[in-house]
Amino acid sequence: MYHKIFLWIALLLLGGNLYAQNKSGYYIKWDIDHTDRQVKPSIPISAEEAKYINCYYVKFDSQNRCQSVKFYYQGKPGIYSNFGAHEIVRTYFKNHFTETYKDTQGKSIANNQGVYKVVFSLNQRRFWRKKQFFNHSNKPIEVRGIAEVHMVRDQQNRAISEIQLNLKGDTIPDVNGFKQPYFAFTKEGLALYRQNRNQQGQLVNGAKGYAVVNFLFDENGNFVDEEFRDAQGKLFARPNAVYARINFREFNKYGKPARVYFLDQLGRPLKKWAHGIIEYYADMNRKSITFYDNQGNKSTNNAGVSTIVYQYNSQGKFMGRIKYDIQGKKMAQPK
Repeated sequence: MYHKIFLWIALLLLGGNLYAQNKSGYYIKWDIDHTDRQVKPSIPISAEEAKYINCYYVKFDSQNRCQSVKFYYQGKPGIYSNFGAHEIVRTYFKNHFTETYKDTQGKSIANNQGVYKVVFSLNQRRFWRKKQFFNHSNKPIEVRGIAEVHMVRDQQNRAISEIQLNLKGDTIPDVNGFKQPYFAFTKEGLALYRQNRNQQGQLVNGAKGYAVVNFLFDENGNFVDEEFRDAQGKLFARPNAVYARINFREFNKYGKPARVYFLDQLGRPLKKWAHGIIEYYADMNRKSITFYDNQGNKSTNNAGVSTIVYQYNSQGKFMGRIKYDIQGKKMAQPK
C-alpha cells in the first residue's frame, strides 16, 4: 500500500518527464492543435499497426516539447508526408525555434516545397508570433507566394488572427480570399471558424463572395463539417463547388470517413450528387469515391464524374485521379 503511494508521489513529482516519454509514439495525425500553441498528436496506433497503416512517429523531449516527427508509409520510412519530407526536427532556442527536414537516410534536405528551414520567432510568453521560410543558402523564400506569417494571439495564447506577407511585404489573402482571417476555437483547441472582417470588426464578404467558413471537428481532430456563409449569415454556394456545405460521416478507427454529403444553400442534399461513398486501401490512403443522387441512385457530380479512383506510386506519392462516367467509361484527362 505505502509502496503504491510513494510510487504515485514520485510519478507526480516527475510527471512532466514521464508524461512526455509516454506521449512519444505512433499516431495517425501528428498535430491537431489549431491554436498553434503546442504539438498535439491524435489517434495513437500500435507498433504492429504502424507496419501497414500510414502514420507518424512523434517524439517529445523531457520538457514535453515536440522534438521530431517521422512519416511511415506502409511500415517503411516515407517522404510524402504532409510536411514534404521523411522527418521534421524542431530545435529550441531562447527567442525562437526552428524546423528543419531530413530524408530517410537522416540527411538534412529541403522539403518538396524548397524549404530548408522555418524560423519561428517567439513572443514574451514564448509562443510563436512570426514564421519565415528559408532555403539552403539561408535566404528568405516564398511558399505558395508566402514568405512570412504574423500571428495575433489572445490572452490564452491562442492564435486568433494572422497576416501573410510575400517577400515584397504585400499582404497575401488566405485560400478563402480573406486578407486577415479571424479565428475561434473549441476548448480542445480545434477551429470553429475563419471570418473576414473590416477595420471596424464587421463581417464583410471576401473576394470569393462569402464572409465566414464554419468548421466542425471531432475530438480526434477529424474534419466533420464545413459550411460557407455570407455577411448576412446565409449559406453560400461557391460557383466552382456548387455546394454550400460538406459533411463527413461514418468514421473508422483511423479517422477515415466512409460517406460525404454535399448540401445546398438551404441545407438540403444536392439533388444530382447528394453524397459520395469513399473507399480506402489497407494503408488508409483514399482508394475511390463514387457519387449518388438524393434517391440513393448512382449518379455524377457537376462535371459528369461518377467515380474517382486515386493513384499512388510505390513510395506513396499521390500521382493523380482517374475519372469514370456513370457507364464506367474512363473520362478524358485534362492536359
